[in-house]
Amino acid sequence: MRPISVSAEVRIEDNQIVMEISDFRSLMSDLAEAESERDALRDILKTERASQDYYISQVNDLREAFDVERDAWARKVNEGNIRSIWIGLVGIGIGAAIN
Repeated sequence: MRPISVSAEVRIEDNQIVMEISDFRSLMSDLAEAESERDALRDILKTERASQDYYISQVNDLREAFDVERDAWARKVNEGNIRSIWIGLVGIGIGAAIN
């Protein structure tokens, strides 16, 4: 949008604002351009917000998947540790019985 420059002669007569018709048309054109730009920016912002919401939901889904996978690995590690402890105890018991 081009900057709005006011070079019109504007005056107040009988409690009304008075200006040349060409200045008024220029002012209305600038206003229409500003409104169009505002509407376009609102549409872009709406699209960006929708994209951001989609990406946030994807990140949340990935976090949940990682949590499930991490919990599964933790259970496997704990199961392996318990098995190792039992094997160690059995080995100690067998070693003590042999000696």
